Amino acid sequence: MLVRPTSIIRGVVFPGAVLALLSLSCANKPPSGGPGTYRGVLVSSTATGSLDVTVGEASRGPFPASGTLVLGDTTSSLSGTLDRSNATLSLSSTDGYQLTGDSRPAYAFGSFTSSQDRGSFAIYLEPANSSPVILFCGSFFWKFPADTSPSPFAVAATPSGAAMCVGPSFVWFGNLNGYDALECEGSATSAVLGNVDLDAGNQWGTGDDYGSWTLAPCGASAADGPDGGSGSAAD
Repeated sequence: MLVRPTSIIRGVVFPGAVLALLSLSCANKPPSGGPGTYRGVLVSSTATGSLDVTVGEASRGPFPASGTLVLGDTTSSLSGTLDRSNATLSLSSTDGYQLTGDSRPAYAFGSFTSSQDRGSFAIYLEPANSSPVILFCGSFFWKFPADTSPSPFAVAATPSGAAMCVGPSFVWFGNLNGYDALECEGSATSAVLGNVDLDAGNQWGTGDDYGSWTLAPCGASAADGPDGGSGSAAD
């Protein structure tokens, strides 16, 4: 690790001072994820899809990363790196997808662009010897102001219940309680995606800012209407 001083001080260098500088520099860096298999969702302005990423080992430098993106009818192969020095994940495909995000222990999230679209993604580390990460795809409806067209919406959840709710322009953190209740809170809007059965007409919102959402396992058919609820949340 290289520490660049702001000025040159001539004289005796005390080992303890150097260690303190190094410790301070390391402490300011965000914690990062590492090698393993990650699974999650990606949401554009027009579609939801699944994302699988494998991060390999490296003796030095960034970890190599590769993966597969399935978005609508498009399947793209991804390659890139996970750089623990700045806790970032970068992936790209030959057909124009660019994913850039923050890497944290056990998950990563961020945004993507392509030649025709943009959106957000979130992935969780698949725990060894455990159930796989759960993926749901669906739609997000606004009722105030009135909106008759849905926005794509998806959820990635771990077997222990941690969840990330993903829309074209947001990633919210929350929890999924055994297929029965989903809660995700956005720091900007404080919207809570209703603590109700996933098979019901799911409502979200606070005050006059509210709407509904539908979810089904990615690859299955979710309800396509503002009242929602026809999609099954169980495999």
